[in-house]
Amino acid sequence: MLGNASDAVPAYASTGQNRTPAQRADDARRLRDEGYRAIKLRIHNETLAEDIAQVAAVRKAVGDRMAIMADANQTDVHDAPFPGPHWSFHRALATAQALAEYRVEWLEEPLPRYDYEGLRRLRAVSPVPIAGGEVNQGFAELQRLLLDGCYDILQPDVTLCEGLLRMRALASMAHASSALLVPHTWGDPLGTVANLHLAAAIPNTSYFEFPHDPPAFPSAVYQQTLKTPLVVDNGMVQVPQAPGLGVELQDWIFE
Repeated sequence: MLGNASDAVPAYASTGQNRTPAQRADDARRLRDEGYRAIKLRIHNETLAEDIAQVAAVRKAVGDRMAIMADANQTDVHDAPFPGPHWSFHRALATAQALAEYRVEWLEEPLPRYDYEGLRRLRAVSPVPIAGGEVNQGFAELQRLLLDGCYDILQPDVTLCEGLLRMRALASMAHASSALLVPHTWGDPLGTVANLHLAAAIPNTSYFEFPHDPPAFPSAVYQQTLKTPLVVDNGMVQVPQAPGLGVELQDWIFE
């Protein structure tokens, strides 16, 4: 009913912790062996060198067999109080320039969510695509991000803003602006499935976010709440085909 652009969407393993280069290299190899073909790394270190060391270690570990994304989580110090420095425009640009060597798919949330001018300037000169928008609220905010040219990749979450139908409309606007829409998902299994349906209904998406690591639910627990867990097979996650969202929660949830 939403459009059915595809029955399966490429999945990326979205990590939530800022780990050492060696730890993340091991994680990436494990996730690659589990069938993932893409991984997103959190980069919250004090120095640019530490951030790039993590990305470099993962690229060396997986070669060209996995795509790599990088998430700075600089959206808002009050909404997302992650440890580490609060980036300036110059830190964001220097990071984007350094990431280009490692063929990073995008740099996510490199500046505060309301820094429209800074985001527009950064996108104009960045050698890697700029992504964000996961915590922007209301259709008007998300529309402004498009109209102001802030992002190459817009990342709304249907559970945080507007719902499926309005986000489907936003995806059409993004398509007309030559922008991708890659839904954010980090909250709960039903929200994950709802965002998966959005991703499968639009032509201008590239990957689907599949949570790993705290602060998200560990994947095993995350999946156990569904009677039929989502499956990543050869890098693709299949869209449930049953009525509604296509999934049922385990009976013990209602006890």
